[in-house]
Amino acid sequence: MASKFTYGQERIAPGLCGLSNLGNTCFLNSVLQCLSNTEPLVEYFIGKEGKAEKPYKKHINRNNPLGLGGVIAESFGALLNDMWTGQNSYLIPRRLRNVIARHAPELFDSQQHDSHKLLDFLLNKLHEDLNLIKKRPCIEMNIKTEGRDDNDIARESWLCYLQCNQSVIVRLFQGQLKSTLHCPKCEKESRTFDPFMYLSLPIPVQNTRDIKVFLIRSDPLAIMKKYCLSVPKDGNIFHMKEELQKMIDIDPSNLVVIDVYHSRFHRIYYDKDPIIHIMDRDDIFIYELRRPLGDQNWVPIPVYMREIKRYTSASYFSQKHMTTYGQVFGLPVVVTVPRIGCKYRSLYNVIMSQITRMVIKPEREKEEKNTGAKKSNEIVETNTMPIESNNDSDEAGELKRDKKCDLFRLVICNSYGSQEITRLEDDDEFIKLSSQTYIGCDWEFEDKEAFYNVKEANAYEEHESYTVAKKPEKPTTVYDCMDSFMHDKVLAEDESWYCPRCNKFVQANRKFDLWKMPAILVIHLTRFSDKLNKIESKVEFPLQKLDLSDYVVNAEEPQPLY
Repeated sequence: MASKFTYGQERIAPGLCGLSNLGNTCFLNSVLQCLSNTEPLVEYFIGKEGKAEKPYKKHINRNNPLGLGGVIAESFGALLNDMWTGQNSYLIPRRLRNVIARHAPELFDSQQHDSHKLLDFLLNKLHEDLNLIKKRPCIEMNIKTEGRDDNDIARESWLCYLQCNQSVIVRLFQGQLKSTLHCPKCEKESRTFDPFMYLSLPIPVQNTRDIKVFLIRSDPLAIMKKYCLSVPKDGNIFHMKEELQKMIDIDPSNLVVIDVYHSRFHRIYYDKDPIIHIMDRDDIFIYELRRPLGDQNWVPIPVYMREIKRYTSASYFSQKHMTTYGQVFGLPVVVTVPRIGCKYRSLYNVIMSQITRMVIKPEREKEEKNTGAKKSNEIVETNTMPIESNNDSDEAGELKRDKKCDLFRLVICNSYGSQEITRLEDDDEFIKLSSQTYIGCDWEFEDKEAFYNVKEANAYEEHESYTVAKKPEKPTTVYDCMDSFMHDKVLAEDESWYCPRCNKFVQANRKFDLWKMPAILVIHLTRFSDKLNKIESKVEFPLQKLDLSDYVVNAEEPQPLY
Protein backbone atom coordinates (compact mmCIF):
# COMPACT_ATOMS: atom_id res chain seq x y z
CA MET A 1 0.00 0.00 0.00
CA ALA A 2 1.01 3.62 -0.44
CA SER A 3 2.01 5.62 2.63
CA LYS A 4 -0.96 7.74 3.71
CA PHE A 5 -1.08 11.25 5.16
CA THR A 6 -3.86 13.66 6.05
CA TYR A 7 -4.22 17.03 7.76
CA GLY A 8 -6.79 17.42 10.52
CA GLN A 9 -10.03 15.48 10.62
CA GLU A 10 -11.83 17.17 7.72
CA ARG A 11 -12.87 14.90 4.91
CA ILE A 12 -11.13 15.56 1.59
CA ALA A 13 -12.89 15.44 -1.78
CA PRO A 14 -12.31 11.98 -3.33
CA GLY A 15 -9.57 12.10 -5.94
CA LEU A 16 -8.18 15.40 -4.63
CA CYS A 17 -4.94 13.85 -3.44
CA GLY A 18 -1.32 14.91 -3.90
CA LEU A 19 1.62 12.63 -4.64
CA SER A 20 4.95 13.03 -2.87
CA ASN A 21 8.14 13.31 -4.90
CA LEU A 22 10.49 10.37 -4.35
CA GLY A 23 13.52 12.09 -5.88
CA ASN A 24 13.12 13.31 -9.48
CA THR A 25 9.82 11.47 -9.90
CA CYS A 26 7.78 14.45 -11.10
CA PHE A 27 7.36 12.68 -14.46
CA LEU A 28 5.80 9.68 -12.65
CA ASN A 29 3.48 11.78 -10.49
CA SER A 30 2.21 13.83 -13.44
CA VAL A 31 1.27 10.63 -15.32
CA LEU A 32 -0.43 9.14 -12.27
CA GLN A 33 -2.46 12.31 -11.67
CA CYS A 34 -3.65 12.27 -15.29
CA LEU A 35 -4.70 8.63 -15.09
CA SER A 36 -6.31 9.23 -11.69
CA ASN A 37 -8.57 11.79 -13.32
CA THR A 38 -9.57 9.53 -16.21
CA GLU A 39 -13.03 8.54 -14.97
CA PRO A 40 -13.69 5.31 -16.95
CA LEU A 41 -10.28 3.96 -15.92
CA VAL A 42 -10.78 4.90 -12.26
CA GLU A 43 -14.23 3.27 -12.22
CA TYR A 44 -12.72 0.08 -13.63
CA PHE A 45 -10.08 -0.08 -10.88
CA ILE A 46 -12.00 1.09 -7.81
CA GLY A 47 -15.53 0.08 -8.81
CA LYS A 48 -18.69 2.14 -8.99
CA GLU A 49 -19.63 4.26 -6.03
CA GLY A 50 -21.42 2.24 -3.38
CA LYS A 51 -20.19 -1.10 -4.72
CA ALA A 52 -17.28 -3.00 -3.21
CA GLU A 53 -16.57 -4.99 -6.35
CA LYS A 54 -13.44 -3.96 -8.26
CA PRO A 55 -13.73 -5.19 -11.88
CA TYR A 56 -10.00 -5.30 -12.56
CA LYS A 57 -9.35 -8.04 -9.98
CA LYS A 58 -11.23 -10.72 -11.90
CA HIS A 59 -9.40 -9.81 -15.13
CA ILE A 60 -5.82 -10.17 -13.88
CA ASN A 61 -3.83 -12.43 -16.18
CA ARG A 62 -1.04 -13.88 -14.04
CA ASN A 63 0.27 -16.27 -16.70
CA ASN A 64 0.86 -13.80 -19.49
CA PRO A 65 4.61 -13.93 -20.26
CA LEU A 66 4.41 -10.36 -21.62
CA GLY A 67 2.95 -9.02 -18.38
CA LEU A 68 4.24 -8.72 -14.82
CA GLY A 69 2.05 -11.40 -13.28
CA GLY A 70 -0.59 -8.89 -12.18
CA VAL A 71 1.79 -7.01 -9.87
CA ILE A 72 1.60 -3.71 -11.67
CA ALA A 73 -2.20 -3.90 -12.01
CA GLU A 74 -2.59 -4.59 -8.29
CA SER A 75 -0.20 -1.83 -7.15
CA PHE A 76 -1.78 0.66 -9.56
CA GLY A 77 -5.29 -0.30 -8.45
CA ALA A 78 -4.35 0.01 -4.77
CA LEU A 79 -2.92 3.49 -5.35
CA LEU A 80 -6.05 4.68 -7.18
CA ASN A 81 -8.21 3.28 -4.41
CA ASP A 82 -6.23 5.21 -1.75
CA MET A 83 -6.38 8.42 -3.84
CA TRP A 84 -10.18 8.19 -4.10
CA THR A 85 -11.07 7.30 -0.50
CA GLY A 86 -11.26 10.99 0.43
CA GLN A 87 -9.16 10.29 3.53
CA ASN A 88 -5.68 11.27 2.32
CA SER A 89 -4.38 14.73 1.47
CA TYR A 90 -1.35 13.20 -0.22
CA LEU A 91 0.27 9.81 -0.73
CA ILE A 92 3.74 8.43 -1.35
CA PRO A 93 3.47 6.07 -4.37
CA ARG A 94 6.45 4.00 -3.23
CA ARG A 95 5.01 0.55 -3.99
CA LEU A 96 4.12 1.34 -7.61
CA ARG A 97 7.39 3.19 -8.10
CA ASN A 98 9.37 0.17 -6.89
CA VAL A 99 7.44 -2.22 -9.15
CA ILE A 100 8.16 -0.07 -12.21
CA ALA A 101 11.80 0.47 -11.20
CA ARG A 102 12.31 -3.28 -10.82
CA HIS A 103 11.16 -3.97 -14.38
CA ALA A 104 12.26 -0.70 -16.04
CA PRO A 105 15.33 0.47 -14.08
CA GLU A 106 16.30 2.88 -16.86
CA LEU A 107 13.35 5.07 -15.82
CA PHE A 108 14.53 5.44 -12.23
CA ASP A 109 18.24 6.26 -12.19
CA SER A 110 17.83 9.42 -10.05
CA GLN A 111 17.47 11.49 -13.23
CA GLN A 112 14.46 13.32 -14.64
CA HIS A 113 12.80 11.39 -17.47
CA ASP A 114 10.16 11.83 -20.14
CA SER A 115 6.57 11.36 -18.92
CA HIS A 116 5.62 9.83 -22.26
CA LYS A 117 8.07 6.93 -21.84
CA LEU A 118 6.68 6.19 -18.41
CA LEU A 119 3.08 6.35 -19.64
CA ASP A 120 3.89 4.07 -22.58
CA PHE A 121 5.46 1.48 -20.25
CA LEU A 122 2.65 1.69 -17.69
CA LEU A 123 -0.24 1.36 -20.16
CA ASN A 124 1.44 -1.50 -22.03
CA LYS A 125 2.09 -3.48 -18.85
CA LEU A 126 -1.41 -2.76 -17.51
CA HIS A 127 -2.77 -4.09 -20.80
CA GLU A 128 -0.73 -7.29 -20.56
CA ASP A 129 -1.59 -7.80 -16.87
CA LEU A 130 -5.30 -7.39 -17.68
CA ASN A 131 -5.40 -9.08 -21.09
CA LEU A 132 -8.51 -11.27 -21.28
CA ILE A 133 -6.86 -13.52 -23.87
CA LYS A 134 -5.32 -16.21 -21.72
CA LYS A 135 -3.88 -18.18 -24.63
CA ARG A 136 -2.87 -16.28 -27.73
CA PRO A 137 -3.75 -18.01 -31.01
CA CYS A 138 -1.12 -18.24 -33.72
CA ILE A 139 -2.31 -15.74 -36.35
CA GLU A 140 -0.53 -14.95 -39.58
CA MET A 141 -1.08 -11.25 -40.29
CA ASN A 142 -1.01 -11.55 -44.05
CA ILE A 143 -4.04 -9.55 -45.03
CA LYS A 144 -4.57 -9.11 -48.74
CA THR A 145 -5.33 -5.52 -49.73
CA GLU A 146 -5.24 -5.59 -53.54
CA GLY A 147 -8.62 -4.48 -54.93
CA ARG A 148 -10.30 -4.44 -51.52
CA ASP A 149 -12.25 -1.68 -49.83
CA ASP A 150 -10.65 0.19 -46.90
CA ASN A 151 -13.51 -0.81 -44.60
CA ASP A 152 -12.94 -4.51 -45.22
CA ILE A 153 -9.18 -4.28 -44.70
CA ALA A 154 -9.56 -2.20 -41.53
CA ARG A 155 -12.22 -4.48 -40.05
CA GLU A 156 -10.19 -7.64 -40.71
CA SER A 157 -7.04 -6.03 -39.28
CA TRP A 158 -8.85 -4.95 -36.12
CA LEU A 159 -10.48 -8.37 -35.59
CA CYS A 160 -7.10 -10.08 -35.98
CA TYR A 161 -5.64 -7.72 -33.38
CA LEU A 162 -8.50 -8.39 -30.93
CA GLN A 163 -7.89 -12.13 -31.13
CA CYS A 164 -4.71 -11.53 -29.13
CA ASN A 165 -5.46 -8.27 -27.33
CA GLN A 166 -8.54 -7.51 -25.25
CA SER A 167 -8.33 -5.36 -22.16
CA VAL A 168 -9.60 -2.15 -20.63
CA ILE A 169 -6.56 -0.41 -22.10
CA VAL A 170 -7.51 -1.51 -25.63
CA ARG A 171 -11.14 -0.52 -25.03
CA LEU A 172 -10.33 2.97 -23.71
CA PHE A 173 -7.01 4.05 -25.20
CA GLN A 174 -6.46 2.31 -28.54
CA GLY A 175 -7.57 3.28 -32.02
CA GLN A 176 -6.61 2.45 -35.60
CA LEU A 177 -4.29 4.35 -37.93
CA LYS A 178 -4.26 4.05 -41.70
CA SER A 179 -0.83 4.14 -43.31
CA THR A 180 -0.45 4.46 -47.07
CA LEU A 181 2.87 3.88 -48.86
CA HIS A 182 3.24 4.84 -52.52
CA CYS A 183 6.17 3.76 -54.69
CA PRO A 184 7.31 6.72 -56.84
CA LYS A 185 8.69 4.41 -59.55
CA CYS A 186 6.07 1.71 -60.21
CA GLU A 187 3.06 3.41 -58.54
CA LYS A 188 2.59 0.39 -56.25
CA GLU A 189 0.45 1.29 -53.22
CA SER A 190 0.39 -0.40 -49.83
CA ARG A 191 -2.35 0.17 -47.24
CA THR A 192 -2.12 -1.02 -43.64
CA PHE A 193 -4.37 -0.42 -40.63
CA ASP A 194 -2.41 -0.58 -37.39
CA PRO A 195 -3.52 -0.08 -33.77
CA PHE A 196 -2.22 2.96 -31.90
CA MET A 197 -2.34 3.95 -28.22
CA TYR A 198 -1.17 7.56 -28.65
CA LEU A 199 -0.35 10.00 -31.41
CA SER A 200 3.24 11.33 -31.41
CA LEU A 201 2.85 14.66 -33.14
CA PRO A 202 5.78 16.73 -34.41
CA ILE A 203 5.77 20.43 -33.54
CA PRO A 204 6.12 22.51 -36.73
CA VAL A 205 8.82 25.12 -36.32
CA GLN A 206 10.29 27.84 -38.47
CA ASN A 207 13.68 27.08 -39.95
CA THR A 208 14.99 30.55 -39.16
CA ARG A 209 15.47 32.53 -36.00
CA ASP A 210 15.75 36.26 -35.36
CA ILE A 211 18.72 37.34 -33.24
CA LYS A 212 19.15 40.94 -32.09
CA VAL A 213 22.75 42.19 -32.07
CA PHE A 214 24.67 45.42 -31.47
CA LEU A 215 27.34 46.30 -34.04
CA ILE A 216 30.37 48.34 -32.94
CA ARG A 217 32.35 49.59 -35.93
CA SER A 218 36.12 49.99 -36.00
CA ASP A 219 35.55 53.69 -36.64
CA PRO A 220 35.52 55.11 -33.08
CA LEU A 221 33.26 58.00 -34.10
CA ALA A 222 30.56 55.68 -35.49
CA ILE A 223 27.66 55.23 -33.08
CA MET A 224 26.65 51.71 -32.06
CA LYS A 225 23.80 50.26 -34.14
CA LYS A 226 21.24 47.55 -33.37
CA TYR A 227 20.35 44.94 -36.01
CA CYS A 228 17.97 42.01 -36.25
CA LEU A 229 19.57 39.06 -38.06
CA SER A 230 17.47 36.24 -39.48
CA VAL A 231 19.64 33.11 -39.40
CA PRO A 232 19.07 29.33 -39.74
CA LYS A 233 18.12 27.70 -36.46
CA ASP A 234 20.63 24.94 -37.04
CA GLY A 235 23.27 27.36 -38.34
CA ASN A 236 26.46 28.64 -36.77
CA ILE A 237 28.00 31.98 -35.81
CA PHE A 238 29.44 32.52 -39.29
CA HIS A 239 25.89 32.61 -40.67
CA MET A 240 25.29 35.68 -38.47
CA LYS A 241 28.33 37.40 -39.97
CA GLU A 242 27.17 36.54 -43.49
CA GLU A 243 23.69 37.90 -42.77
CA LEU A 244 25.18 41.15 -41.49
CA GLN A 245 27.34 41.39 -44.62
CA LYS A 246 24.16 41.28 -46.74
CA MET A 247 22.91 44.41 -44.97
CA ILE A 248 26.07 46.52 -44.93
CA ASP A 249 29.50 46.60 -46.53
CA ILE A 250 31.56 44.74 -43.96
CA ASP A 251 34.17 41.96 -44.04
CA PRO A 252 33.11 38.90 -41.98
CA SER A 253 36.76 38.05 -41.31
CA ASN A 254 37.06 41.30 -39.31
CA LEU A 255 34.15 40.48 -37.00
CA VAL A 256 34.13 38.91 -33.56
CA VAL A 257 30.86 37.93 -31.84
CA ILE A 258 30.72 38.32 -28.06
CA ASP A 259 28.07 37.88 -25.37
CA VAL A 260 28.39 40.93 -23.10
CA TYR A 261 26.86 40.70 -19.64
CA HIS A 262 27.05 43.52 -17.07
CA SER A 263 29.95 45.25 -18.90
CA ARG A 264 31.88 41.96 -19.09
CA PHE A 265 32.79 39.66 -21.95
CA HIS A 266 30.76 36.66 -20.86
CA ARG A 267 31.54 34.48 -23.87
CA ILE A 268 33.45 34.88 -27.13
CA TYR A 269 31.92 32.90 -30.00
CA TYR A 270 33.82 31.27 -32.83
CA ASP A 271 32.61 30.80 -36.40
CA LYS A 272 31.70 27.12 -36.01
CA ASP A 273 29.82 27.53 -32.73
CA PRO A 274 26.13 26.61 -33.23
CA ILE A 275 23.46 29.30 -33.04
CA ILE A 276 21.58 27.34 -30.37
CA HIS A 277 24.22 28.38 -27.83
CA ILE A 278 22.79 31.92 -27.98
CA MET A 279 19.78 32.47 -25.73
CA ASP A 280 17.08 35.04 -26.52
CA ARG A 281 17.94 36.93 -23.34
CA ASP A 282 21.64 37.31 -24.25
CA ASP A 283 23.10 40.70 -25.23
CA ILE A 284 25.12 39.90 -28.34
CA PHE A 285 27.71 42.42 -29.57
CA ILE A 286 29.57 42.18 -32.87
CA TYR A 287 32.86 44.06 -32.87
CA GLU A 288 34.50 45.09 -36.14
CA LEU A 289 38.29 44.85 -35.93
CA ARG A 290 40.81 46.80 -37.98
CA ARG A 291 42.59 43.63 -38.96
CA PRO A 292 41.29 40.16 -39.95
CA LEU A 293 41.11 37.61 -37.15
CA GLY A 294 43.48 35.30 -38.99
CA ASP A 295 46.30 37.85 -39.28
CA GLN A 296 49.15 36.33 -37.24
CA ASN A 297 51.00 39.63 -36.89
CA TRP A 298 48.15 41.33 -35.06
CA VAL A 299 46.14 40.29 -32.04
CA PRO A 300 42.68 41.43 -30.86
CA ILE A 301 42.74 42.54 -27.22
CA PRO A 302 39.55 42.79 -25.09
CA VAL A 303 39.57 45.95 -22.98
CA TYR A 304 37.56 46.69 -19.82
CA MET A 305 36.79 50.04 -18.23
CA ARG A 306 37.39 49.65 -14.47
CA GLU A 307 36.73 52.07 -11.64
CA ILE A 308 39.27 51.89 -8.81
CA LYS A 309 37.58 51.04 -5.53
CA ARG A 310 39.30 51.28 -2.15
CA TYR A 311 38.30 50.08 1.27
CA THR A 312 40.10 50.09 4.60
CA SER A 313 40.17 47.18 7.03
CA ALA A 314 41.61 47.02 10.54
CA SER A 315 43.73 44.16 11.85
CA TYR A 316 43.71 42.62 15.33
CA PHE A 317 46.33 45.17 16.43
CA SER A 318 44.24 48.09 15.07
CA GLN A 319 46.53 48.49 12.08
CA LYS A 320 44.67 49.78 9.04
CA HIS A 321 45.13 48.15 5.64
CA MET A 322 44.11 49.72 2.33
CA THR A 323 42.78 47.32 -0.34
CA THR A 324 42.05 48.32 -3.92
CA TYR A 325 40.19 46.53 -6.68
CA GLY A 326 38.62 47.35 -10.04
CA GLN A 327 34.88 47.37 -10.76
CA VAL A 328 33.98 47.18 -14.44
CA PHE A 329 31.66 49.79 -15.93
CA GLY A 330 30.60 51.17 -19.29
CA LEU A 331 31.08 49.47 -22.64
CA PRO A 332 34.05 47.11 -23.08
CA VAL A 333 35.90 47.43 -26.38
CA VAL A 334 38.21 45.34 -28.53
CA VAL A 335 41.37 46.83 -30.05
CA THR A 336 43.84 45.32 -32.51
CA VAL A 337 47.56 45.74 -31.77
CA PRO A 338 50.81 44.22 -33.05
CA ARG A 339 51.50 40.82 -31.51
CA ILE A 340 55.15 41.83 -31.08
CA GLY A 341 56.54 45.32 -30.49
CA CYS A 342 53.71 47.07 -28.64
CA LYS A 343 54.64 49.49 -25.85
CA TYR A 344 52.55 51.02 -23.10
CA ARG A 345 52.11 54.41 -24.78
CA SER A 346 51.06 52.87 -28.09
CA LEU A 347 48.51 50.66 -26.35
CA TYR A 348 47.16 53.61 -24.36
CA ASN A 349 46.81 55.71 -27.51
CA VAL A 350 45.00 52.97 -29.44
CA ILE A 351 42.52 52.42 -26.59
CA MET A 352 42.02 56.16 -26.17
CA SER A 353 41.37 56.43 -29.89
CA GLN A 354 38.78 53.64 -29.76
CA ILE A 355 36.79 55.28 -26.94
CA THR A 356 37.02 58.82 -28.36
CA ARG A 357 33.25 59.14 -28.69
CA MET A 358 32.71 58.23 -25.04
CA VAL A 359 35.39 60.45 -23.53
CA ILE A 360 35.18 64.16 -22.75
CA LYS A 361 38.60 65.66 -23.39
CA PRO A 362 40.26 67.46 -20.46
CA GLU A 363 40.29 71.26 -20.69
CA ARG A 364 44.08 71.32 -20.92
CA GLU A 365 43.97 69.34 -24.15
CA LYS A 366 41.25 71.56 -25.58
CA GLU A 367 43.35 74.64 -24.94
CA GLU A 368 46.42 73.09 -26.51
CA LYS A 369 44.41 72.05 -29.54
CA ASN A 370 42.93 75.54 -29.94
CA THR A 371 46.37 77.16 -29.82
CA GLY A 372 47.61 74.73 -32.44
CA ALA A 373 50.35 73.45 -30.15
CA LYS A 374 51.92 70.30 -31.52
CA LYS A 375 53.34 68.63 -28.46
CA SER A 376 54.20 65.04 -27.83
CA ASN A 377 51.51 64.69 -25.20
CA GLU A 378 48.56 64.78 -27.64
CA ILE A 379 46.13 61.84 -27.68
CA VAL A 380 45.89 59.97 -30.98
CA GLU A 381 42.43 60.38 -32.57
CA THR A 382 43.00 58.72 -35.91
CA ASN A 383 41.69 55.33 -36.98
CA THR A 384 45.17 53.96 -37.63
CA MET A 385 47.43 52.55 -34.98
CA PRO A 386 50.84 54.18 -34.39
CA ILE A 387 53.66 52.21 -35.97
CA GLU A 388 56.17 50.96 -33.45
CA SER A 389 59.83 51.81 -33.82
CA ASN A 390 63.05 51.31 -31.88
CA ASN A 391 63.42 55.06 -31.26
CA ASP A 392 61.19 57.47 -29.43
CA SER A 393 60.77 60.12 -32.12
CA ASP A 394 57.37 61.47 -33.10
CA GLU A 395 58.15 60.61 -36.72
CA ALA A 396 58.21 56.91 -35.80
CA GLY A 397 54.68 57.20 -34.47
CA GLU A 398 55.58 56.81 -30.77
CA LEU A 399 53.44 59.68 -29.47
CA LYS A 400 54.07 60.80 -25.89
CA ARG A 401 51.81 62.18 -23.21
CA ASP A 402 52.48 63.51 -19.75
CA LYS A 403 51.63 60.73 -17.29
CA LYS A 404 49.84 63.22 -15.03
CA CYS A 405 47.32 63.87 -17.83
CA ASP A 406 46.43 60.21 -18.43
CA LEU A 407 42.78 59.54 -17.70
CA PHE A 408 43.46 55.94 -16.70
CA ARG A 409 46.30 53.53 -16.19
CA LEU A 410 46.62 50.12 -17.84
CA VAL A 411 46.72 46.74 -16.17
CA ILE A 412 46.51 43.15 -17.34
CA CYS A 413 43.46 41.57 -15.69
CA ASN A 414 41.57 38.30 -15.70
CA SER A 415 38.93 37.47 -18.31
CA TYR A 416 36.10 38.94 -16.19
CA GLY A 417 37.98 42.14 -15.39
CA SER A 418 37.54 41.55 -11.68
CA GLN A 419 41.15 40.90 -10.70
CA GLU A 420 44.39 42.69 -11.56
CA ILE A 421 47.15 40.33 -12.68
CA THR A 422 49.93 42.72 -13.70
CA ARG A 423 50.23 46.49 -13.52
CA LEU A 424 51.79 47.80 -16.72
CA GLU A 425 54.54 50.39 -16.54
CA ASP A 426 54.79 53.36 -18.89
CA ASP A 427 58.29 52.68 -20.14
CA ASP A 428 60.03 51.63 -23.34
CA GLU A 429 59.64 47.92 -22.65
CA PHE A 430 57.58 45.84 -25.06
CA ILE A 431 54.42 44.27 -23.65
CA LYS A 432 53.93 40.53 -24.12
CA LEU A 433 50.47 40.14 -25.64
CA SER A 434 48.45 37.10 -26.74
CA SER A 435 44.90 36.21 -27.67
CA GLN A 436 44.36 35.35 -23.98
CA THR A 437 45.36 38.82 -22.73
CA TYR A 438 42.71 41.09 -21.21
CA ILE A 439 43.48 44.75 -20.54
CA GLY A 440 41.88 46.86 -17.83
CA CYS A 441 41.71 50.66 -17.98
CA ASP A 442 41.72 51.72 -14.33
CA TRP A 443 39.92 55.03 -13.74
CA GLU A 444 39.88 57.08 -10.57
CA PHE A 445 36.32 57.92 -9.51
CA GLU A 446 36.80 61.67 -10.14
CA ASP A 447 38.19 61.14 -13.66
CA LYS A 448 35.47 58.64 -14.53
CA GLU A 449 32.71 61.03 -13.42
CA ALA A 450 34.29 64.00 -15.18
CA PHE A 451 35.48 62.52 -18.47
CA TYR A 452 33.67 59.21 -19.22
CA ASN A 453 30.23 59.70 -20.78
CA VAL A 454 28.26 56.59 -19.84
CA LYS A 455 25.19 57.81 -21.72
CA GLU A 456 27.19 58.19 -24.92
CA ALA A 457 28.79 54.77 -24.43
CA ASN A 458 25.35 53.11 -24.25
CA ALA A 459 23.78 55.17 -27.05
CA TYR A 460 22.77 53.31 -30.21
CA GLU A 461 20.73 53.68 -33.36
CA GLU A 462 18.31 51.10 -34.73
CA HIS A 463 18.81 49.65 -38.19
CA GLU A 464 15.74 49.17 -40.37
CA SER A 465 16.06 45.40 -39.93
CA TYR A 466 15.22 46.02 -36.28
CA THR A 467 12.69 48.82 -36.64
CA VAL A 468 10.62 47.35 -39.49
CA ALA A 469 7.51 45.90 -37.92
CA LYS A 470 7.47 42.16 -38.41
CA LYS A 471 4.31 40.17 -38.58
CA PRO A 472 3.68 38.52 -35.21
CA GLU A 473 4.23 34.79 -35.34
CA LYS A 474 1.04 32.83 -35.55
CA PRO A 475 0.72 30.71 -32.41
CA THR A 476 1.20 26.99 -32.96
CA THR A 477 -1.92 24.93 -32.27
CA VAL A 478 -2.48 21.22 -31.84
CA TYR A 479 -4.18 21.31 -35.26
CA ASP A 480 -0.91 22.54 -36.79
CA CYS A 481 0.80 19.55 -35.18
CA MET A 482 -1.87 17.23 -36.61
CA ASP A 483 -1.35 18.73 -40.08
CA SER A 484 2.38 18.18 -39.80
CA PHE A 485 1.82 14.56 -38.77
CA MET A 486 -0.73 13.79 -41.49
CA HIS A 487 0.88 15.40 -44.53
CA ASP A 488 2.65 13.34 -47.21
CA LYS A 489 6.26 12.61 -46.40
CA VAL A 490 9.07 11.07 -48.43
CA LEU A 491 10.77 8.42 -46.35
CA ALA A 492 14.39 8.99 -45.43
CA GLU A 493 16.98 6.69 -46.92
CA ASP A 494 17.34 4.71 -43.68
CA GLU A 495 13.52 4.27 -43.57
CA SER A 496 13.22 2.91 -47.13
CA TRP A 497 10.30 0.60 -47.90
CA TYR A 498 10.70 -2.67 -49.79
CA CYS A 499 8.48 -2.46 -52.87
CA PRO A 500 7.28 -5.99 -53.81
CA ARG A 501 6.77 -4.92 -57.42
CA CYS A 502 10.19 -3.30 -57.91
CA ASN A 503 11.84 -5.95 -55.70
CA LYS A 504 14.02 -3.36 -53.99
CA PHE A 505 14.01 -0.73 -51.26
CA VAL A 506 12.66 2.65 -52.33
CA GLN A 507 12.11 6.03 -50.65
CA ALA A 508 8.33 5.84 -50.85
CA ASN A 509 5.77 8.54 -50.08
CA ARG A 510 3.99 7.91 -46.79
CA LYS A 511 0.63 9.30 -45.66
CA PHE A 512 -1.12 8.81 -42.31
CA ASP A 513 -4.88 9.06 -41.72
CA LEU A 514 -6.99 8.39 -38.64
CA TRP A 515 -9.44 5.53 -39.08
CA LYS A 516 -10.79 4.42 -35.70
CA MET A 517 -10.62 6.79 -32.73
CA PRO A 518 -10.17 5.68 -29.10
CA ALA A 519 -12.51 6.73 -26.31
CA ILE A 520 -9.59 8.51 -24.61
CA LEU A 521 -7.00 10.07 -26.91
CA VAL A 522 -3.40 10.47 -25.73
CA ILE A 523 -1.38 13.08 -27.65
CA HIS A 524 2.38 13.18 -27.28
CA LEU A 525 4.19 16.28 -28.56
CA THR A 526 7.70 15.46 -29.76
CA ARG A 527 9.71 18.40 -28.44
CA PHE A 528 13.10 17.19 -29.62
CA SER A 529 14.29 17.52 -33.21
CA ASP A 530 16.47 15.04 -35.05
CA LYS A 531 19.55 16.79 -33.63
CA LEU A 532 18.25 16.50 -30.06
CA ASN A 533 17.53 20.22 -29.92
CA LYS A 534 14.54 20.96 -27.71
CA ILE A 535 11.67 22.84 -29.35
CA GLU A 536 10.47 25.52 -26.95
CA SER A 537 7.40 26.62 -28.96
CA LYS A 538 4.12 26.89 -27.08
CA VAL A 539 1.32 24.72 -28.43
CA GLU A 540 -2.25 25.89 -27.93
CA PHE A 541 -5.10 23.41 -27.58
CA PRO A 542 -8.76 23.62 -26.56
CA LEU A 543 -9.73 22.33 -23.13
CA GLN A 544 -13.06 21.22 -24.56
CA LYS A 545 -14.38 20.20 -27.98
CA LEU A 546 -11.14 19.19 -29.68
CA ASP A 547 -12.59 18.25 -33.08
CA LEU A 548 -10.45 15.93 -35.23
CA SER A 549 -13.10 15.27 -37.89
CA ASP A 550 -10.87 16.65 -40.65
CA TYR A 551 -8.29 13.93 -40.01
CA VAL A 552 -10.59 10.88 -39.84
CA VAL A 553 -11.17 9.26 -43.26
CA ASN A 554 -13.61 6.59 -42.06
CA ALA A 555 -17.07 7.85 -42.93
CA GLU A 556 -18.68 5.39 -40.50
CA GLU A 557 -16.73 6.72 -37.48
CA PRO A 558 -18.69 8.97 -35.06
CA GLN A 559 -17.56 12.58 -34.77
CA PRO A 560 -14.23 12.53 -32.88
CA LEU A 561 -14.93 15.28 -30.37
CA TYR A 562 -12.80 15.38 -27.20
